[in-house]
Amino acid sequence: MKRRRAAEHRQRAPARQALHTVQTARGPISVYQAIHDDAPRLLEMYQRLSLADAHLRFFSGYRPTIEFIEGWIDRSRRGGAVLIAVVGDCEHGQIIADAGYVPINSDTAELAMTIDGAWRGWLGAYLLDVLVEHARDHGITNLAAEVLTTNCSMMALLRARGCAFEPSEDLSVARVVIGTDGHTPTWSNDGPSPRILIEGSTGSWHGARAAKQAGVGIMICPGPGRGRAHPCPLLVGERCPLVDSADAVIVALPPDQDTDRLLDAHQALSDLDSQPLAVSTAIRERFGELTDRPRFDIDPLVSGPETVDAARQAIAEARDRRRIDTTRDADRTAETDCGEHHSR
Repeated sequence: MKRRRAAEHRQRAPARQALHTVQTARGPISVYQAIHDDAPRLLEMYQRLSLADAHLRFFSGYRPTIEFIEGWIDRSRRGGAVLIAVVGDCEHGQIIADAGYVPINSDTAELAMTIDGAWRGWLGAYLLDVLVEHARDHGITNLAAEVLTTNCSMMALLRARGCAFEPSEDLSVARVVIGTDGHTPTWSNDGPSPRILIEGSTGSWHGARAAKQAGVGIMICPGPGRGRAHPCPLLVGERCPLVDSADAVIVALPPDQDTDRLLDAHQALSDLDSQPLAVSTAIRERFGELTDRPRFDIDPLVSGPETVDAARQAIAEARDRRRIDTTRDADRTAETDCGEHHSR
């Protein structure tokens, strides 16, 4: 009786509207928001994954159950979403991909996605675009994903959008962050402070553990021209939200032409002239020209805690200088106003 009523309810329910549809040689592919009724077909998609693909998705040979899938859909409803790509009819067509996000704080959500092995190629980028748009429209500014470093296709997909990295203590796993508005992520409003931006070519940094213990926020930008489809904003005369909201920047890139241009771009940010900037030993000679910026020295041989302590000290000194400058400017304004008053 209950099954019959459920079937009758589905028959009376209005058809779901596709979020996006694209025509392909193999038929139309539409994207819908997942519901519990989709769980059996999602399970079929997961069961079609090879053992290697399952390992890349779940970091093991784990195969999801119906309960796992329904739980994920339920969690996503609290401010997130699970989207499915379907070939053919929404209710009966084959599900060939899914992508979802679940909020982890007020502005950042955890991202996960799976593409059927027979549909790899353009579908991943297409579905990610739809998911990013959905997240942006629902107040999410960043999507973060834990990705095995051996998952080359997923890493390339996220790098192409313009990503940054949060430190990971497991060198086999990258914590990748993408933004939903533009091609650069932002700092989370709920993250730790002060904030240090590392401009380096990899997603790891030797001072990450010390920074975490000290309550310091770290973001790692891979730098210009390193696997990204969009140029570094600083190199095309635009602002970078990661730089703008950082309390200090460490440039740990190899000494090349892009790095040289990046340092010039940092120097041109006159409104950030009190932001401490440090460079690696390899480019310290070039850094010597930036005499108008607060700086602190770093070296690959220096331990992580020492580097973090040096950065925190430079940040504190820069803040003290800004307070002094603000107080001095206020006093000068008051003296000027007072002089004008007496002259009247």
